[in-house]
Amino acid sequence: MRIVLHRYPYGKCATLLKLTLIYWVLCVGVVSSAIAQPNFKWAKNAGAANQAATGLAVAVAPNGNSYAIAQFTGSIKVGPFTRTAQSAYPECLLICYDATGQPQWVKQISSTWGAIKITELSVDESGTIWAAGNTPSTVNVEGMSAAVTTFATHNYCAFVVAFAPDGTPNWAKLFVADNYARTVAKLALDEKNGIGYLAYAVEPYPNNPAFFELIIHRINATGQITASRVRKDQQINPTAVGFDQRRKWLYVAGDYGGRDGYTPPFGGTVQGGSTRPPGWSATDTKFTACLDADLNPRWSVGGADFNVYDLVSDESGSVYGIGNMPGNVMSLGGTTYNVYDGTFPMPGNDMLVYRLTSKGAIKLIKTYGTRYTHDVAYAGQRGSDGQVVVCGYGTLNNTQAGNIVGAIDSTGKRVWERRVSANSNLIFWDVACQPVNNHVLTTGSMQGTISFGAEAGTVTASGAKDMFACKLTPYPVISSFTPNVGVSTAVTNVVISGENFTAATAVTFNGLSASFSINKEGNQISAQVPVGATTGLVRVVTPEGVATSATPFSVYPYTTWTGASSTAWANAANWNAGVPDTDVDALIPAGVPRYPSVSATATARDITIATGATMSLSAGRLTVERNLICDGSFVSAVAVLITGKPNEPRSATISGNGILRLSEWIIAGPTTQKTAVEVSNVITTTKDLTVQASLTLRSILGATAMHVNAGGSIIGDVTVERYISSSRNSGPGYRHISSPVENRKLSDMRSTGPLVVNPDFNTSSTPWNVNPYPTVFSYEESRLTAGAGFGAGWTSPGTLDAGLPAGKSFTMHIPPGTVRISGSLIQRDVTLIGLSRGTQPESGWHLLGNPFAAPLDWSKVPVQAGVEGAMYVYQSSGTYTGNYRSYVNGVGNPFIASMQGFFVRVNTDRTTFTIPQSARATTYVNPVVSRTTADTRPIVNLSLVDNKEQADEASIYWAPDCADTFKASEDARKISVSDLPQLWITAGDASLSINGLPEQSLNVPVPLTVRVANAGVHQLNLESVNALPVGTNVWLEDKQLGLRHNLSQQKTYQFSVGQPMLIGGRFALTLTNQILSGKAADNGLQVALFPNPAHQYVRLELANKVTSGAVKVLISDLAGRVVKIIDLAEVKNNIDVRDFAKGVYLIQIHLDGATIVRRLTVE
Repeated sequence: MRIVLHRYPYGKCATLLKLTLIYWVLCVGVVSSAIAQPNFKWAKNAGAANQAATGLAVAVAPNGNSYAIAQFTGSIKVGPFTRTAQSAYPECLLICYDATGQPQWVKQISSTWGAIKITELSVDESGTIWAAGNTPSTVNVEGMSAAVTTFATHNYCAFVVAFAPDGTPNWAKLFVADNYARTVAKLALDEKNGIGYLAYAVEPYPNNPAFFELIIHRINATGQITASRVRKDQQINPTAVGFDQRRKWLYVAGDYGGRDGYTPPFGGTVQGGSTRPPGWSATDTKFTACLDADLNPRWSVGGADFNVYDLVSDESGSVYGIGNMPGNVMSLGGTTYNVYDGTFPMPGNDMLVYRLTSKGAIKLIKTYGTRYTHDVAYAGQRGSDGQVVVCGYGTLNNTQAGNIVGAIDSTGKRVWERRVSANSNLIFWDVACQPVNNHVLTTGSMQGTISFGAEAGTVTASGAKDMFACKLTPYPVISSFTPNVGVSTAVTNVVISGENFTAATAVTFNGLSASFSINKEGNQISAQVPVGATTGLVRVVTPEGVATSATPFSVYPYTTWTGASSTAWANAANWNAGVPDTDVDALIPAGVPRYPSVSATATARDITIATGATMSLSAGRLTVERNLICDGSFVSAVAVLITGKPNEPRSATISGNGILRLSEWIIAGPTTQKTAVEVSNVITTTKDLTVQASLTLRSILGATAMHVNAGGSIIGDVTVERYISSSRNSGPGYRHISSPVENRKLSDMRSTGPLVVNPDFNTSSTPWNVNPYPTVFSYEESRLTAGAGFGAGWTSPGTLDAGLPAGKSFTMHIPPGTVRISGSLIQRDVTLIGLSRGTQPESGWHLLGNPFAAPLDWSKVPVQAGVEGAMYVYQSSGTYTGNYRSYVNGVGNPFIASMQGFFVRVNTDRTTFTIPQSARATTYVNPVVSRTTADTRPIVNLSLVDNKEQADEASIYWAPDCADTFKASEDARKISVSDLPQLWITAGDASLSINGLPEQSLNVPVPLTVRVANAGVHQLNLESVNALPVGTNVWLEDKQLGLRHNLSQQKTYQFSVGQPMLIGGRFALTLTNQILSGKAADNGLQVALFPNPAHQYVRLELANKVTSGAVKVLISDLAGRVVKIIDLAEVKNNIDVRDFAKGVYLIQIHLDGATIVRRLTVE
């Protein structure tokens, strides 16, 4: 759709050193092979011997006709049409050309006396042709029965004439009475509604040079004025108008007699304030204004020292000013723009383009020029795809100036430019564009012989100076096609992308014709490569020219799976043309007796799996170098699929309508994914993977997929899953969840349960009573006040629109199942700034999260200033219960699962912490298993298990760098929770889940603290040891019972309590190679208890007995219940245990005021 067509005032051409056309079409270009280069299609001249004629205006119609205005003296011949002027003054001729450049009709427009001039020409959607100009007297229009007379003598009136598509005059109107028109009329057209906007300036009569009147009329399809606006100002003069067809806005630009601090005309919102630098003359002051369809001002922008000859709008509502900049400094919107860089001895005039947004803000100021030349852009028009068509003299790449045809984009960058020969004998005056097919019409004047290229040929003037019109049409261009390979024995569907395909008449593949269809935009062809095609170039034939691809379409042989012998891929008997390889494609059809399975190493260039067919990878590796088209089923259990070819710039493609379920996928070369893929194990990108369909990293019980970035990235959205196991907690519980994707919100998380937030929780004095109770929390250590414990840091987000910051985590009260989120993977280092540390004893804790779609190996995260070295992962065991596992300095499990949150503690306020991408696991890891790396340090791992099978863990290790007191890089603190058994090591005031001790203290007892949540029997277990010195045993001392228990021989020690309690000082751990007795203080008495374990009787003997009374023996179970009390003498040292239940009992010997305890096992 043609938006606007305007001219530079004809009377000013004498001020220019050279008069030519620069023609800018933003929809095509020569810089890139993907942009169509327009060429001169035809060129026609009109004139007469010894006469002068000039083309002033052009327009194009929706039906493909072109129109031009010629101004001539004497006579003029246009094809078969000849017209003679009615006076000695210049007159105008409207010429209609068909699509091939043949004149169809002409209409003469003359005046009684004086030169008549038409510089505005437009066509609306109905085909009505609007022409506007100035006349000093009565206007005569060929085909009208009566002349249109002026209102008074000596008027120089603006006028508009409208013609039907066949050239019949519809109406003609003159404007202005008793005034002198100062400028050529400017006309903009609302093409859709057939409404014209006419702008002109008048000098009030009698002559008053101080103030002019700028008049704007809105004119309907019958020539009636339906709205007007008049602006009186010093020397105001419109030089350009434009119309935004989409928003129905009118743009006006021109000169006005501004003075210092004077705002531009038309009020509205003035952009830039005072717009003219002090000392600049009034004639240098310019304005650009925006009015609505009813001529109400919206905004205006002022400036100085430049010229505007045309205005063009685009789809965004921006308006482009087209003109020139005479000097090296200009002002626009209060900003001074200096183009002169000091490298030229004298700057010349430059072509100018500026762009204002729909609100009048400056978006672009761009000049084009060369040394010592006067460059100017005369006219402009919008082309296709938001581009702009303009014309002038100069160059778009600041090299050699001349008459050119060119294009720029919305940033002012040149796209292409064209020139004609004999530039000095040619003047281009106007340009019009038909965006539907990018056809362009130009006009101007010429002398002598001009060459317009091979197709348009040469044109020789018939007079002293002829008018001419010429059309440029862009050649078709092929920018790409996909797929780029096919097979010779089947039809291949190929999509060809490019430009200017609308009128395509043929498509060939190495000379073989293909059937095809064209999309409505004319930039894409869907072709069917026939059977029998061979490798060669792709060509698209149009009336404007032939487009040829830069690379060939390759046709290869392929082999078809028959399944005649077995399911073995490598068995040639299962293929009709042998086993596929790097030069042969494979087709897996439906309906065969057996489908292929890859169990070793296999390679194919392309694989096509037809609808209903199946292919599987049971082992080994399958490499697909180019394309995998899956319309059926593709399953990989434990094998590896490799796509792409290393060092091959061409992208491999996975496409089709099926779903690929892969165990491991290696991106060996650039790959584009166009069909759904699910990965259950590892996806490794050595090159980039571009995702254009669903890609899911699956997570199920026992297996979670991960991404290994080995030099390439995943470009596009990925769905990442995390399976929450029910093995520890089969019901709802708190799970710490983080996001592995960029820029997502809580509401984007697909959870296994409802996500509820309530900011009232954060301010309530009884937060546990708020309704609804939140199920989502973050942790803010700044919430901790005096006396507050760790749990006071939990806070509810205010809304589910809260962001999911990279490297942070939320806890969610949800049941087991699969949590998932989609987005662009985080594939960068994540730095957290400003981690705070308050002044409370429990301050400094921060809930972070694994930001990667892969396990995070904490052993690869460097210890950083201000942050303790340990991390803590919460493990839910019940609705509101759970424990933290910890890791520090190589002790514990270092892996943090994808989407897993974890705590760290900072010890310095405003700390910065970085989670490096290099800490991602690079081989498949199941984060629930422990670290298997060999360690030479002595390590003891303990557990506390209660009578409900709930457990907690603690570890002790010995290393040279450790200390007897807490050390941030070597020890892990204990995060206490309620309602679960708790075990920790006491080191001074610190409670530790992992305690590093100096090597020299290996034999020093280590105090343990336990907290049990219920009465009954509990047990301390030796889970594992590492690298203990030869002969070293682990002894547990129960000081309360006076017992020492060798955990190296018997891994479990049971003890009982009558109520929930914190037990400190009772237990200690000792490592020694000495043999310790099982008693703590026996007063020198030797006690023998055998057999132990016992079945029926057990004998108890006391050596060195010194006693003054009877020996009482009390037997109790581990819950403290007394089972039997005996007098040792009465039973003659034999104790009957036949009625005892199997289990562990305590034998308490009371002798001379002392109590000796031994353990007895009954089996």
